[in-house]
Amino acid sequence: MNPTIPYTPISDTRIDELTAIAAKVGAIVRVVRKVYIDQGRDWDEAISLGGPQTSNRSDCRRREIRIQHMARSNVKEYADIILFNYPKGNGSWRTITGTILVREFGLEPTNSREVFAVGESKPEFCSEIQQNPVHVVATIDYDQNVAYVHWRINYRFAGLFYIGNCENNSFKYWFAFREPRPESV
Repeated sequence: MNPTIPYTPISDTRIDELTAIAAKVGAIVRVVRKVYIDQGRDWDEAISLGGPQTSNRSDCRRREIRIQHMARSNVKEYADIILFNYPKGNGSWRTITGTILVREFGLEPTNSREVFAVGESKPEFCSEIQQNPVHVVATIDYDQNVAYVHWRINYRFAGLFYIGNCENNSFKYWFAFREPRPESV
């Protein structure tokens, strides 16, 4: 694991700002620290590391999906991933990607490999946050589909959601963002 760009952790002040704004829209924030992300990792390998119980017949393993999600960069980095959740179930993918959190604070959406990397680095995530089941959902869509990692107590798998599926029961969904990447990436 040789990062190509230096790790810059999110400051506590920044987390406090995001938490305050999130509270105004009924959301809560959790930061997953120092997630190793390899943007050039093979698609099937990224899926298997993020969701080791992902079936070989899963939609995310289809050839056309693999082509759609081809690596567009060889960047290797450690990054903090910012997760937003609506604990009262009053939010959705469309709500969170269009909120003040994104516009005012300039957060960037996450891609599939970044979400799979959260699965790899946090295999016990649902136990840590005491929520079962739980999904961490990417915020870049491909033809109205988004990648996710699903945790249950004894397993986790990766998959694709139609965005409309993230409109109900949103208390299960943690929507992933990150600070802007350095200009040189």
